[in-house]
Amino acid sequence: MSGLRRYIETPPRLLSDDAHAFRAPLASDVRSVCPALNTMANHGYMLPRSGRDITIPQLITGLRTCYGLSAALAFLLSVGGMLITGHFWSSDLYHIGRHNRIEHDASLVHLDTPLGERYGPIAIQKDLVEALKDDVRGEEGKVANDDDFARMRIRREKETGHVPLPSVRDAFARAEAASILEVFGEIRPGEEAERNVAVERLVSFLGEERLPDGWKPDHVNTLRDTLKRSGQLKKVMDAMRKDSEQVD
Repeated sequence: MSGLRRYIETPPRLLSDDAHAFRAPLASDVRSVCPALNTMANHGYMLPRSGRDITIPQLITGLRTCYGLSAALAFLLSVGGMLITGHFWSSDLYHIGRHNRIEHDASLVHLDTPLGERYGPIAIQKDLVEALKDDVRGEEGKVANDDDFARMRIRREKETGHVPLPSVRDAFARAEAASILEVFGEIRPGEEAERNVAVERLVSFLGEERLPDGWKPDHVNTLRDTLKRSGQLKKVMDAMRKDSEQVD
């Protein structure tokens, strides 16, 4: 555990931009259902670009360096993710997508897992990426906020027949959306309680699994931040569902 503690307590070491240039996966590389991990591998953030034999220390360091996560949040996601998906120390990215562990149906950009399959589909559906754009109302469809992400989640649940997702899967799905808002979102003057994500950033991350051009983390994202944003999304989604029921 001393080696793992060192990875948690030591500030992440930044490499040159050239070392983190985007490179699409090769035919021999493996990827997962998780855009965050795939993006890290595509940019070489502490993960082997092959996506194979990813260790917990690599995940912790990569999450902190690439996305600016706090040490505690990076540790929780890395260790918890490995254990929940049935691994102790290391795994290929693909195996992290074990169905109904962390991976869930009603994904924003992936199809549901076919009956009997153990792992979720990793192919990004371009029509679903385009549908995300249509859900965005802010600034003439250029900026997504809490309401827009809530709208995305509700639409996908309806499209896939999961209304709503089981409670644990629902919590994971909201946490994913909350993380995108917290990591890539910007705070506007007078809107300190809200983060707004440029649609071009959203498409780059979810649709191409690459970091937005010129983007770098400018703040530390904590577990408290993510839980608070997830709770806010739940309130918005519940209100939207209630309004929809009254209209129906």
